[in-house]
Amino acid sequence: MAFNIIGPEEGVQLSSALKTVTRAPRSVPVRVLEFLERSANSKHALERMRLENGLLDELESEIASLRFQIIPLTEQKSSSDLAANQIRADERDRSARAPGRKLEGKSRAEPYESDAADFQRRIDDLERKIASLGARAKPLRERQQKCNTFLSRAREDSRKDYVFLDPPAVTQKMTIDRVRSRGVQLRAALDDAEKAPVPRSVAKSSLLRWINDRAAMINAAPLLGGGEVGVSPPYVPRTLTPASGGRAEIVNSLGLLCWLLKDVLIERLNEQIDRAAKDDVALTDEDRAKRITALKGEILETDRLEETMVFAALRSGEDVDLRGDSDPRAILWVKVT
Repeated sequence: MAFNIIGPEEGVQLSSALKTVTRAPRSVPVRVLEFLERSANSKHALERMRLENGLLDELESEIASLRFQIIPLTEQKSSSDLAANQIRADERDRSARAPGRKLEGKSRAEPYESDAADFQRRIDDLERKIASLGARAKPLRERQQKCNTFLSRAREDSRKDYVFLDPPAVTQKMTIDRVRSRGVQLRAALDDAEKAPVPRSVAKSSLLRWINDRAAMINAAPLLGGGEVGVSPPYVPRTLTPASGGRAEIVNSLGLLCWLLKDVLIERLNEQIDRAAKDDVALTDEDRAKRITALKGEILETDRLEETMVFAALRSGEDVDLRGDSDPRAILWVKVT
């Protein structure tokens, strides 16, 4: 009972023809291509970009083909739904005109409803395939955008040197999963280093400096100046400029508190620092900077190793998951100095 507009085989053929006519192969942007071709030892990076661009083009072409196949199925489903609804409405009208008479047998709408359900199942199946292909295309698209942006900037950047490296050596014991697991561990260590507290000694020194700076603001010297004696109080006021104009002075309460109760504040606040301190994981600013620099370098080298293994898998036709958040320096084996 289907209202055939385009048969399944015709739909596939037309979809393929449309894809051939409307989609040109994806290529490396001209400005990026020029930069790569004039850079030494960039053949691996260029091959990598062309390979991934080709894979992305194939996936997006397949997605376009599946979407095109959905069009006739959607129209066929709509036609079946329309026919079924019309028949159901006619049957209700007849029942209303003859209340005591029941329709015999199955409704004539059921074949159309069955066709509509079948079309919907086929549409759902195609949409699941599109979603699966889209999940594979997304990281490729992200990587392509990152690499194009990175290389476009490198082309214009005369302050830095961009050196293309040979892919690192891979041993038989290495697997992509193991290398990625190592990368996860290193990123967790980097996060810990960035969030690590400072040692209690550093915190106490900062506290003492903070209190001393505010206590130093209290000064009785203005009382010795010219003019009317007693106009300026024996502490530094904070001067405000109200929105209405003029000037107003307010008491520097925090500075006065630090001046009067300096030792008490230091003792009480040091007690809080002692209770909260975690010196076993604490880092000074200097140690933190060294730790972060070392971890970032190790992460980049690990990512380069991972991307080398991924590239080998892609070249051999293996189906391998890609990371959209990979560093373009790792994807292209580039060192920036």
